[in-house]
Amino acid sequence: MFLAVDLSMLRQRHIRTDIRNKAEPGVHIHWLTDPASLFAISGEWEAVLADSASDTIFLTPEWTSSWLHAYGAAHEVRALAVYRGPTLSGLALMSVRRGEQRGLPGARTLAFAADGSADSDYLDLIARCGEEETVVSAVLSAIAEAHGAWHFLRWREIPDSSPNLPLIREWITKAKWHVAEQHVPCAYVPLPSTWDAYLKDLKPRMRTKIRSALRKMSERSDVVFDRCSQEADLPERLRSLYVLHHSRWELRGRDGIFLDPAKRAFYESLSRSFLRRDWLRFYSLRVAGSYVAHQYCFERNGILYLLQEGFDKTWAEEAVGNVLRAHVFRDAINRGVRVYDFLGGVTPHKLSWGALQKQSIRLEAAPPGPYGTTFFASRRFARWGKDQVKALLRRAGLSARAD
Repeated sequence: MFLAVDLSMLRQRHIRTDIRNKAEPGVHIHWLTDPASLFAISGEWEAVLADSASDTIFLTPEWTSSWLHAYGAAHEVRALAVYRGPTLSGLALMSVRRGEQRGLPGARTLAFAADGSADSDYLDLIARCGEEETVVSAVLSAIAEAHGAWHFLRWREIPDSSPNLPLIREWITKAKWHVAEQHVPCAYVPLPSTWDAYLKDLKPRMRTKIRSALRKMSERSDVVFDRCSQEADLPERLRSLYVLHHSRWELRGRDGIFLDPAKRAFYESLSRSFLRRDWLRFYSLRVAGSYVAHQYCFERNGILYLLQEGFDKTWAEEAVGNVLRAHVFRDAINRGVRVYDFLGGVTPHKLSWGALQKQSIRLEAAPPGPYGTTFFASRRFARWGKDQVKALLRRAGLSARAD
């Protein structure tokens, strides 16, 4: 299974490919250092993911494969597989990136494999339920032993509800590593059993706004709401999404994200893969045969995730974005979906749809040493500088009011 591992690279970086856990007999760890060796265990990967508290679509082989296909050329796969006897107990999907720490040339960062493109949320270690402590300890111990191959640990978008998170914090604290955390708000809508019940829970003004937009659009006979069900339809819909997403952001004086060829490659690969698994929920609204709005979603385990959307700015007065979202919510409710997840970021618009908030954690850590000490000292100095500027501005404001 592990013959495809790049042994020469590991030896250069002083990493052992097969490590026995001295503290827990029967547990051993394998480094997987290329996509071939990682995806060779896809079946075991899917099984342990399904039996973990981290079972999200962003940790599936399909998501990871599409991400590495689009963005992974400059990254070195460094996954850790934790086995208890012959059974996979956990998996850490990671890669090494160079030059991502400003002011520290040559620094190497060990990050979650699908992190860094603003596509992935809810990343985490994968640990079979009941094995979290074993997996966290084994993974971090192996990472510490291989410290010559990396300088910084960056694990971002970990749900704050993850059972792995307190164990990670405890291990890092005991090891006396430098560490910093950032909290990222996320928005999600719990869906009731009926559309009427959902509308009833909204604030009156928003409820009226949705009903009015739906009623106005229903007066037309050339409106079609549907979702992509065939791979042959993907190219046209994706091209339209790219254009309408750009149109949406033009209203704010900004470019859309799809000018990046890697971003388009990711969506194209992901769409095909998710459509085959019946996870893709690529919704569209057409008027007179032309697309006027899209929501690019996917669904797994009763959760509908919104990754991206766009609408034709010439139809902004008809609120086609709201019309499409209302259709999506109603379709999801009718099919028994439990949650509509807006993913990262909380805005008044999301809250107006009944969204609640949760948190993800961005964690950066490094063992004591020149790189870690320099980086975290510079962070503290930058934070101190910002605080000083804010204090000066406050004092200036008080002086201006006093004058």
